[in-house]
Amino acid sequence: MKTHPLFDVALPLVFAGAFTFACTESLPQQAPPVRAPTATTDTPEAGVVTTDDIPAVAQVEPAVLDEAPPPPPTLREREALVPADPNVDHFALGEQHLKDKKFDEATAAFRTALGAEDRPEIWAALGTAYAKSGERERAIECLEEAVSRDIDNVGARASLARLYLDAGNAEETIFHAQIMIKQGVNAQGHYLLGRGYMAQSMWKESMEAMEKVIELEPDNVYAHNNLGFAALQIGDSLRAVDALETILDLDGQKGYMMNNLGVAYERQDRQVEAYAAFARALELTPGYVKATLNQGRVAAVLTADEVELAMDVLEDLKTPVAQTDVLAASLNEDDGE
Repeated sequence: MKTHPLFDVALPLVFAGAFTFACTESLPQQAPPVRAPTATTDTPEAGVVTTDDIPAVAQVEPAVLDEAPPPPPTLREREALVPADPNVDHFALGEQHLKDKKFDEATAAFRTALGAEDRPEIWAALGTAYAKSGERERAIECLEEAVSRDIDNVGARASLARLYLDAGNAEETIFHAQIMIKQGVNAQGHYLLGRGYMAQSMWKESMEAMEKVIELEPDNVYAHNNLGFAALQIGDSLRAVDALETILDLDGQKGYMMNNLGVAYERQDRQVEAYAAFARALELTPGYVKATLNQGRVAAVLTADEVELAMDVLEDLKTPVAQTDVLAASLNEDDGE
């Protein structure tokens, strides 16, 4: 066969191409490769997830804890002062200041004594000094500390009960008064108990407590006054007169006691004696507003002769006499002249 120069080259190419075609035809079909998305694609194809779609994970900073605050100072750490001279008896110095009514100096002395020695009697004295200085809350704290260390400190407990009463805390007053009674401090304990009951408007219980005080201390004018006052609250004016007239035989009359007696007389329709009692209250306490108002109200229903008679009764209220009926006593004196 004749050959051509081109055929020497081309024919093998043709046959090679044909062979290649035949081979590729006989191979099984394969799926086209899928191109993986790139991270830099700004406009991804639909359905393709990019890193822009994955939410960023917040970086959590480690917690920074505040330092725990220092514990509050103890009561002694707050109150005690370092003594400048340990050779000075600061407790005795404080007691002297109390006697001299130098309450700020007494407070400083007792605080200094506390810095040298921690004793319940120092706490009690410091509480007393604070009370005298008008610092009721600090006084209560110190007295509570005193009775917690020495439950038999009657003076500290009595002062504590009174301070609670002044603060309007009748429950604590009653609590400490009951402890005093259990400890055998009957008169003072029952008196404070009665005052606590009065603050809670427990009038009958208060009367019972004051009656026990009077059994133990018949000359206690305050107990007689409180008994009469409580009786007035429950409408027992007869009992009130009996209790309040007893004060006329005793030392220590106060303006408010005579005012209470005047109210008791008025509620029994004994206007002349009521006028005299209010007048006596004003003598003992000049400018006493309640007594002034009460006397004016009674004067409006008295005649001139009755007002004059009331002035005679007033003299009887000034002098201790056996009290049954002060008006009758005055009339008897008039008849004898």
